[in-house]
Amino acid sequence: MDNLFKSSKDLDIRVGSIIHAELFKEAINLLYKLKINFGDLGILKSSAQITKNYTTEMLVNFQTIATVNFPKKQIANFISEC
Repeated sequence: MDNLFKSSKDLDIRVGSIIHAELFKEAINLLYKLKINFGDLGILKSSAQITKNYTTEMLVNFQTIATVNFPKKQIANFISEC
């Protein structure tokens, strides 16, 4: 990790609830697009390569953790925020 953070204290890791999951058809690899509600922080988008283990129906209301202060990353036509 190219010194993005000075220490582990700089990581902002939060628990959120997945409120929407759909297949990411434009991606090269089989992925899901996720919308995750982090409460006061709001709803952030992410992608996940977990299609072998979960269906979209299983993921809705699922609790997850994510680092919310990494730089945004574009994957195909989608911006992953966490």
